[in-house]
Amino acid sequence: MSVENFKPQEEEIDLWDLFFVLLKRAKIIIGITLFGLLLGFLKAFLTPPIYRAEVTILPPQTPSQKLPFVVPTEIAIQLGVPSLTPSNVFLGLPTTRVVLDNLIRSFNLLEVYGVKSFEDAREILKKRIKPTMDQKTGLLTISVEDRNPQRAAQMANKCVEEMEKLLENVAVTEASQRRKFLERELEKAKVALIAAEEELRKFMKTTKILEVSKQSEATIGLLAEFQGKIAAKEAELRALKTVLGEGHPRVLQVKNEIQALRAQYDTLEKKSSGGALIPVEKAAEKGVEYIEKMREFKYREALYEMLLKLFEQAKLEESREILIQVIDPAVPPEKKAKPKRFLIISISTFLGLFIGILCAFLLEAFEKARKDPSRAEKMEQIIQEIKSFASWLKKP
Repeated sequence: MSVENFKPQEEEIDLWDLFFVLLKRAKIIIGITLFGLLLGFLKAFLTPPIYRAEVTILPPQTPSQKLPFVVPTEIAIQLGVPSLTPSNVFLGLPTTRVVLDNLIRSFNLLEVYGVKSFEDAREILKKRIKPTMDQKTGLLTISVEDRNPQRAAQMANKCVEEMEKLLENVAVTEASQRRKFLERELEKAKVALIAAEEELRKFMKTTKILEVSKQSEATIGLLAEFQGKIAAKEAELRALKTVLGEGHPRVLQVKNEIQALRAQYDTLEKKSSGGALIPVEKAAEKGVEYIEKMREFKYREALYEMLLKLFEQAKLEESREILIQVIDPAVPPEKKAKPKRFLIISISTFLGLFIGILCAFLLEAFEKARKDPSRAEKMEQIIQEIKSFASWLKKP
C-alpha cells in the first residue's frame, strides 16, 4: 500500500458501545444515584422548616415637605437627580440598622440565631426580610422568614411599627428645626415691623404728610411685596440649609425661586424709574422721604406676613402624624416556605445520576488506557500523581 493511498480511519462514536458501557457499569451508576437520592432525602427532611409571613401596606401619601429625603418626580427631572417617592423610600426602610436592631431586641434574636453580636444577627435578619413593591397598585409587601410561624407574623407586623416610628422621628426632627428657625426670624421681623411703623408715624406727624398719589402707593406696595417675598424665601433657604444641607434638591429649588423673584423685582423697578410709574426720584423732597419710609414699612409688613405663613405651615407639619395604612396584616402561615423537598430530592437524584454516568465512562476510559501499551505508562504516572496528592492532603 502506497503512502498516498493511506487514509487514517476516523473514530466513530458507536451508540451500542455507549450502551454497553452503561450496562457494564450499571452497579456504579445505580449506587451513586441512590447515594444522591439518600443525601437529598436527608437534606429535605432534616432541614428545619422555614415559614414566611407577609404584611401588605400602603405608603403614606404625604407631601414631600413631611419627608425631607423624598424628591418629587417633577423636581428630580428638572435637577437631573434620581426620583425618590415614598414607595421607593419604603423599600429600604425595613433593612435599616435602626429597624433591624429594634427587632433583634424585641424578639431576642441573638439567642434565637445563636450569635453573640448584633452585627451577626443583623446580617442574618437582613437576609430574612424581603420588601417588594407592586408597580401597578403601589402596595408594599414585607415578607419575614423564621422557623416559628407565630414569630414570623409578629416580626412582620412589628417591622411596620418600627418603620412608622423611624419616619415620624425623622420628619418631626426636620419640621421642628425649621419651625424653631422660622420662629426666631418671625420675632426679628415683628420687631423690625413695629420700628418701621413707628418711624412712619413720627414722620407723618412731623411733616403733616397724610398721603401720596395712588400710583406711587401702588409702586411702593408692589416693590415692597416683592422685597418681602424675597426676604422670606431667603429665610426659608437658610432654614433648609441648616437642616438638609447645601446640595439638597429642595435647597436648589428655593434658590431658583429666589432668582425668579429677583428678576421680577428688577423688571418692576426699571419700569418705575423709566416712566411706566411715577419715578420716586422726581417727587418733592419730603415726598421722597415719605415714600422711602412707606416702602420700608410695606416691606417689613410683607416680610412678616410671609414668615408668619411659613411658620404656621411648619407648625402644622410638625404636628402632623405619619400613618402607614396596613392593608393586609401578617398572620401565622400554615404552610412552610422552605425547604422545597421535592425539588431538593429531584436535584440530588439527577445530580447523582449524572455523576454516576460520568464515573462509568471515566472508569471505562482508564481501563482501556491501561490495556493499551502505548498509554499504560502514562496512566501509571497519573495514578501515582493522584496517590501522592492524596497522601499530601492527609498530612497534618
